[in-house]
Amino acid sequence: MKLLLSLLTVTFFHAQPSLAQKSPLIAAETQFFIPIPQKTALTKINSTRASQAFRDLMLYMISTYIDPQIGSIRLVEASDANHYALAIVDEASVARIALKHFKEFSHCNTPAEAFKILKPLFTTSTYLASRKWHHVRFPIPDTLKEFERQYSFTQWQKEVITQSSIKGYKRIIFRNDRSFPNISVAQTTLPDSETARETEVIISREDLSGQSDFFAYNEVGELVSHSLFHNSKGTDIKAPVPYTCLTCHYRSAEGVFGP
Repeated sequence: MKLLLSLLTVTFFHAQPSLAQKSPLIAAETQFFIPIPQKTALTKINSTRASQAFRDLMLYMISTYIDPQIGSIRLVEASDANHYALAIVDEASVARIALKHFKEFSHCNTPAEAFKILKPLFTTSTYLASRKWHHVRFPIPDTLKEFERQYSFTQWQKEVITQSSIKGYKRIIFRNDRSFPNISVAQTTLPDSETARETEVIISREDLSGQSDFFAYNEVGELVSHSLFHNSKGTDIKAPVPYTCLTCHYRSAEGVFGP
């Protein structure tokens, strides 16, 4: 199976007990050691698939805060199923806004503990800063007006969904015909209105990793860190972007997140 990120430098070795058991997170001044689930072959066993998806999710979240021009994630796989793998990140490549959180990884002994640090970091406006290094040539502007002026997306091929199951209202999806960057724009409109209640953007990263990032503009065209979703009770709920988007946009065969 393909690796999650093409930018990853992967090193395989038989971990010594002192690394995998006694101290899986070796303190270092210039590196962070983050425990993640082992890489596993995809099977029909739900637990195996869940473990792989969890690993892919963690790597995606970690990579979001790494400047690809400076560094990447290095992986160290464990020697057996009883140990965790390690994602090693150089401090110099980590975004300053996330540096405090990454330093907390030194206190983690399991992937679950590391995830507790990643999730709140990933569900706040801090995520929006990632656009500054993953989308340099094709930037994500602060307002929808600027975005539309920059990409003229309303001229792209479109698909109209009369009533979206996840949004509850009419949804128009625009897709560009370029392979790089690959961009999808979805606008939700209320009944008897052509004004977009929200505009969601999926855009591929410029590092050619196969990963994409997810952004949302609200009804007044501001870049925000949340979106509205229609639940089973027929009401709208506000949920964080991109975290909420990832469930539907996970491509398990490739181990990436995108359209």
